[in-house]
Amino acid sequence: MLTSWDGGWEDTAGELAHRGTGPERLKKAGHATFLEDKDGSWYLAHLCARELGDTRCCPLGREAALERVVWRDGWPYLEGNKHPKDQVEVPGDGEPIPEPGRESKVYTFDTDAFWADFQALRAAPEKVGVTTREQPGVLRIYGQESVFSRFRQGLVARRLTELHARAETVFRFAPDSFQQAAGLICRYDEDHQYYAHVTWDEQSGQTVARVLTVDHGQASLLGDTPVDGPEFCLGVVISGEQLQFYLLRHGEKVFLGKPLETKILSDDYADGFTGLFIGMAVQDLNDHSKYADFISFTYEASEQEEV
Repeated sequence: MLTSWDGGWEDTAGELAHRGTGPERLKKAGHATFLEDKDGSWYLAHLCARELGDTRCCPLGREAALERVVWRDGWPYLEGNKHPKDQVEVPGDGEPIPEPGRESKVYTFDTDAFWADFQALRAAPEKVGVTTREQPGVLRIYGQESVFSRFRQGLVARRLTELHARAETVFRFAPDSFQQAAGLICRYDEDHQYYAHVTWDEQSGQTVARVLTVDHGQASLLGDTPVDGPEFCLGVVISGEQLQFYLLRHGEKVFLGKPLETKILSDDYADGFTGLFIGMAVQDLNDHSKYADFISFTYEASEQEEV
């Protein structure tokens, strides 16, 4: 450890914060910085991650945590012990603090306020066929390349913030080719993703809903469910270690495919650090002229309870 701000080092009793191989809930503590508030109290802000059960996988990506720091004999220590804390009390200015671990939002697209939480993939929205200008009140996404493309994808998504969540989107779409699809995607990257979508099935001559799964780049399709359009509602429930897609038909849930493992959409499984994103996607592998109009996107999340 640094012995003075002018330089010089001294071996102290190990790490400042435990990286998380023990019982603590916050793992991977690191990349920290010290800060001092106006009252002279010290804190440590650092990156961390929350594991998914006993899988040692972290689908929420890198998160930020705060620890109180105490000084003993001129050295900084975490208050209590070296394990990152779930909750830390800090002085407030009287403003109410939102309940931790819960989020509930219904996004509509009559303004651009939703962009505070969402982003397009690798490019400005208008460069990949995303617009709120052509049809008032809807998010119009023109189909781009496939979900495996490293270039242009018609995709708008937001981060998963808790290990229990529900997302649902309502959209209008009228595919007339198997090369066209639109729906709800849960993705880590091109090699690790799940995609519930509506497309045209040439063999049956009808519109169907199906789920594409991609695990380490290996793709498979889960059974077709005939659907009537042009308006659809697709959803997903994430319940810790599993997630399940569904179609909402006349107010009733119709499950699409089987329960899927959440862990494949994690930093540790996919070897990354971004975490899982949930969003809306459209493909048109023919000429990028087919679009879907998304009317709303609902997101509910809870730290411990199923939603």
